[in-house]
Amino acid sequence: MAHRIQLPVEFEFEVEQTSYVLGTIRLRKWAAYGLRVDIIAPQELAGEYGIPVSPVYFPSSVKEQLAAPGRSLNPAGKPGRALNLDVAKRDIEVLLCVYPDGCDLEHPPKKKVIDAWQLRHDFLHLKHSMAALSEFLNYYGRWSRLTYPYPELRRQGRTSSLSFSPGLLFGEEMWEQQTEIKDSLRGDRGEWLQKHPLGFGSRSKFPYFVHTDSTCLGAIQTSIGIDFLRRVPFRICKRSDCGIPFPADRKGKQYCSQYCAHIVSVRRSRAQLRKKAGMDQKG
Repeated sequence: MAHRIQLPVEFEFEVEQTSYVLGTIRLRKWAAYGLRVDIIAPQELAGEYGIPVSPVYFPSSVKEQLAAPGRSLNPAGKPGRALNLDVAKRDIEVLLCVYPDGCDLEHPPKKKVIDAWQLRHDFLHLKHSMAALSEFLNYYGRWSRLTYPYPELRRQGRTSSLSFSPGLLFGEEMWEQQTEIKDSLRGDRGEWLQKHPLGFGSRSKFPYFVHTDSTCLGAIQTSIGIDFLRRVPFRICKRSDCGIPFPADRKGKQYCSQYCAHIVSVRRSRAQLRKKAGMDQKG
């Protein structure tokens, strides 16, 4: 016989503050575990990116045109052995994730307590621009476990030193994740919870079970899981050009934000004024 038990748990959302800088990269050559790239801008970060990037992290528009591993990206006049040369020569806009000044492995960035539901709301309403994305991430902090500066041991002759390669984040990847989250809020709750189970650790003080998230993406996924477990109803914003799903936490709520409600009200008022002006002209 199954027993349903309500247990007190605590959710902690503390994200490390990292710096995201607008930049551009260019594909360089295949390496053992991925593609090496050159950072073109900004100037202070320019140079070869130390860690090979797996093609799975590139935008779909680039992945579709990559040559097979082991082949040069720019074979100097040998057509048929490479991807579209326009891609090899093209600057790809990215965000570069770097440590804030004075931070490293021994002195990690400070953590910021965030509201996972406000974070989710802001991400779903984020405009598709790299400038807006940079501002968003510099406010909230580390996006995922993959978008982080990578420590790398570099050798020069007989000496070696530890340096950090910036984490790479592609705008197209972020917009795809934004779409996936919107679709998830419209989709099957059981399927989501099966793919994204909530794990808990234990501790010696009350409440004895705790779930922690240290990235923005993890916090968003946890907020969805909690809402689904609470059976929070979701509706689609009635503003015709929005369509973002939102938690219907009160009866009669039709819009995902006060901004959308205001836009609809303004449009309705203008339509009524135009209609009245048209009737006055006929009269």
